[in-house]
Amino acid sequence: MRKAHFNSFIRSCQIGWTNHRPSKYNELNSDQNPCFGKGITLKKGIRQEAIKRRNAIPVRLRREKEENILKLLKTLPLGDHVFIYKNMRSEVATDKILLWLDESGATAYLPRTELSDHSMQPHAYKPGDPLEIKNFGMAEPVNAPLEDLSQLSAILIPLLAFDRDLHRIGYGGGFYDRFLPRAPQALRIGLAFSEQEFEPLMQMTTDIPLDYIVTEKEILKRSAGRTF
Repeated sequence: MRKAHFNSFIRSCQIGWTNHRPSKYNELNSDQNPCFGKGITLKKGIRQEAIKRRNAIPVRLRREKEENILKLLKTLPLGDHVFIYKNMRSEVATDKILLWLDESGATAYLPRTELSDHSMQPHAYKPGDPLEIKNFGMAEPVNAPLEDLSQLSAILIPLLAFDRDLHRIGYGGGFYDRFLPRAPQALRIGLAFSEQEFEPLMQMTTDIPLDYIVTEKEILKRSAGRTF
């Protein structure tokens, strides 16, 4: 489905679903949307479309986009303790971001995940430090964890889908939604390609919104202060 057609489809589903079951609209992440039916949720459909769009970006163009993302990211006040991710598959790559953080004197942290409670903990990481392959095939650090999360100044988050109001849809595991309230002082910054933008997601997601989203084209900034 072409991007414009899919966005139109999402918008019509939002309107129809709101009119059909307004009392359940805030629970679209768990209730079935009649536009998809047979147990397939609207949120799942957006995830599938977002992955398809992201995977379709040619390698050379992807590298150019990532260079622009890094340039824009350098303009933000990330601070000295940055929780970042090690990219997988077609996510925005972070190797050059990690090198830049190290060269600028900041301390970077990568997550170690725990599947039993869908939690994660930041562990210090410098380029070249050993990593081990763990949950979901993720490369995770083996260095000591950061015990005092109040030290974190920024959290960089991989996105699947986003809108211009800085709502986001992730992979569905809830790892960041559990972690972000534990470090409320840290800036929440999503990284994505412009192809991952969708029509307003509104209450289709309970994922915690962000302070900034950085794409290769622009920086989106939250217009109002957050309450958590």
